[in-house]
Amino acid sequence: MTIPLNTQLITDRCVLSSVSDEDLEHIWTATRYPGFNDGMLWDPPAAREEISNWTEKTLDLWRKGVQYTFSIRSKDAADFIGRIVLRPLKPEESIWYLGYWIHPLHWNKGYATEAAREMLNFGFTQLGVRRIESSHALWNKASAAVIRKLGMHFRGEKPQGFMKRGEWVAEGEYYMTAEDFGAPNIQ
Repeated sequence: MTIPLNTQLITDRCVLSSVSDEDLEHIWTATRYPGFNDGMLWDPPAAREEISNWTEKTLDLWRKGVQYTFSIRSKDAADFIGRIVLRPLKPEESIWYLGYWIHPLHWNKGYATEAAREMLNFGFTQLGVRRIESSHALWNKASAAVIRKLGMHFRGEKPQGFMKRGEWVAEGEYYMTAEDFGAPNIQ
């Protein structure tokens, strides 16, 4: 299935659309906040030049149907809020992974939950995904709250979730099926 690059997902307060070079300065400033990258698989860039090709790489993955990364912007002022992605985790089983981050300037305003709910809808109804999984570093209570608000099922704790600075970061793992969401499976 080909999803056009001009696809937009609309929520009450947000517009989710494909990424652009305009996002790069916002990504850079987000990574300057102490601790921002601690719960993410990627490390903060040391220089702006390190992220200069991220837009094209991300759009290329979209074109190939490998992953769909959306920028989250406010509907009223088009302010950059964050990023959210769906990517295949186990494509042969129609299991995808939901990941997201919100710029620290917009934390604790409900944007992550709002955007993630729309991405679940996109995954289940437009992509026809059977199951969507998500996870968070155990210490990241805000991400845990988002995932629980979405109604995802707790699968368990994974002591060796991901490696960060040479040490394992434990994760909480969650999932939701198309049936849980109430979406017909079209795949």
